[in-house]
Amino acid sequence: MIKLNIFKNKKVYLSSVLISLILITLITIFFIINLKEYIVYFYNPTEIHKKEILQNSLESNRTIRIGGVVLNDSVMYENDKVYFTITDFSKQVKVVYSGILPSLFREGQGVVATGKMSVEKCGLIFKANEILAKHDEQYLSKEEYEQLKKNYKK
Repeated sequence: MIKLNIFKNKKVYLSSVLISLILITLITIFFIINLKEYIVYFYNPTEIHKKEILQNSLESNRTIRIGGVVLNDSVMYENDKVYFTITDFSKQVKVVYSGILPSLFREGQGVVATGKMSVEKCGLIFKANEILAKHDEQYLSKEEYEQLKKNYKK
């Protein structure tokens, strides 16, 4: 009789552990699937021009971030929109933005734009809904800064 009680308790214990593991796994999968929606990837213009990244961002219509330097003589104001070009001194991406620009925004300075890629009559364009201006390269990661330096010397 005592052995049966121990066996039953073991069964209850093992089944509760198994159910707990299944619940933890399901909750983790649920969070991963839902967080995927809110992840915003960062690319530089060279990476944007890679076929897979460009095709993926156009098809999925996902929000992404592009970082680089505002190309000199590329800023144009038209009504309530600002058009400019971001470069990493290797490739370039045209950007359109409606809104108030940060006070540190200017040609030759670092910028990060959040938005979506789009195909317009004039070609490929990045529609930004947020612009972050950087006052120097301190905000760039070491790898980004080295790549900008390398591309600039080409």
